[in-house]
Amino acid sequence: MSSPRHGHRGTKPGCVAPVPPRRLRGRFRCNGYHAPGRRKFTAEQEAVIRADGCTRSLRDLAAEFAVSHETIRAVLHEAGMLEI
Repeated sequence: MSSPRHGHRGTKPGCVAPVPPRRLRGRFRCNGYHAPGRRKFTAEQEAVIRADGCTRSLRDLAAEFAVSHETIRAVLHEAGMLEI
């Protein structure tokens, strides 16, 4: 005899929320649930980072903009100033 929790007697289907529609996004137009992330910097801030990227350290720039040094590295890599 199985547990009453696994039986079908006396159970009613619950109310389930509808699944949100998927949006096609990305290079391969894959299904994605999330909207693209918000940019961390304005265009002016990115220009300052690119201008100072050759003379100042990543951690120094990160402290100034209150982000991680990896975020600064990503900005410089997008600009073609850093090779990983």
